Amino acid sequence: MMHQKIACAALLAQTALGLVPTRHLSRPRLAPVASMPEGLAAWGCDDLLWSQIPPGAKRDLTRFARDGVEDLARNRLQTMREVVSFVDAADDAPWEKGPWDTAVITWEADQAHQEAEAKARAKAEKAAAAKAKREAAAAAKAAAEAA
Repeated sequence: MMHQKIACAALLAQTALGLVPTRHLSRPRLAPVASMPEGLAAWGCDDLLWSQIPPGAKRDLTRFARDGVEDLARNRLQTMREVVSFVDAADDAPWEKGPWDTAVITWEADQAHQEAEAKARAKAEKAAAAKAKREAAAAAKAAAEAA
C-alpha cells in the first residue's frame, strides 16, 4: 500500500515538473483513414462497407493492403460484414461507436450460440453413430447365436 502511494506521488511530482513525456499522460488520437486503399475492392470491400467500419479496422485493412496480406484482409472484411449486419442503424449510416459496440456484443453472442449449436450437433451425431454401432454389433451377435 505504501509503495503505491510513493509511486503515485513520484508520478505527480514528475508530471508537475514536466519530466514525464506527454505520450505517457494521454493516449494520442490517431488520424482517421480517409479513403479506401487500392486493392481492397478486389478483396471484397466497397465504399458502403468502408464507411460503416471503425477507424481501427480501416487502419488494419490499409496496412493489409499496403503489405499485400490478402488472407488477413479477407478475414477482417468478412468479420466486419458480419458485425455490420447486427448494427441497428440505416444500411447506409456511417460508423458510430455506440451502435457498433452493441453490434459487436450481439455478434459475439451469436458466434458463441453458433459454436454451442455446432458442438451439440457434433455430440448428437457422435452419439447416433455409437448407438448405430452398438445396434449393429448386437444384431450381428444375435445372428451369430441364431445360426
